Amino acid sequence: YLSALSTPELLDRHSTEMTETPARAALHQDADHLSRMAQSLDPDEIKALAAAIMAAPRTLVAASGSFAAPAIVLSYVGTGMGFDLRLETQAGTERVTQLVGLPPGGCLVIFNFWRTPRELITMAQAASRRDLTVCLVTDRRTSRLAQAADVVVAIPSESTSIFPTLTPAVAVSQAVLAELAAGRPEQAARATSDIEALWGDMDLMAPSTVVPDPGQ
Repeated sequence: YLSALSTPELLDRHSTEMTETPARAALHQDADHLSRMAQSLDPDEIKALAAAIMAAPRTLVAASGSFAAPAIVLSYVGTGMGFDLRLETQAGTERVTQLVGLPPGGCLVIFNFWRTPRELITMAQAASRRDLTVCLVTDRRTSRLAQAADVVVAIPSESTSIFPTLTPAVAVSQAVLAELAAGRPEQAARATSDIEALWGDMDLMAPSTVVPDPGQ
């Protein structure tokens, strides 16, 4: 139903239903989504997505527009734990180049909600033909994109405004990262220790505490 609505139609629908301030409504909606997810989401789906990443020599994480937010969380932190995750938020030729570059046994993770760009469907279908593992985080199990996926994690995305909420999707990324850390604890510890050491060598981080002024 939501995917059939245009942006103005979503705005009109939500504005007529608003009974509290926009900020409170958004927070309450997200809190409700997370509460329901904690009770209803199958943990085996999260485990399956994490297992696909652990089994792959390289993983491509694809998303477009604002949907890149949970993709960035997964790819950045996962890379920091020693997994080969490549983020792809561009369209067209760049996306094709990255997909073709996946080695045998590779994994494609797609984040997509609300409407589905045609190229993502084609991308998932092409990955399936190349015997790559396709994982999808989405709000619909019945889409053509979902039909091309080996692992589907379906979550809510309806917000109180004109754009889908990404809070549940970020929570899924965090849950997958937790599985990755638990599945390869020594690798994660080694990789993060190396990063911390290099941060120190490059003096990247400011002190976490305020140093008192000697004159005070």
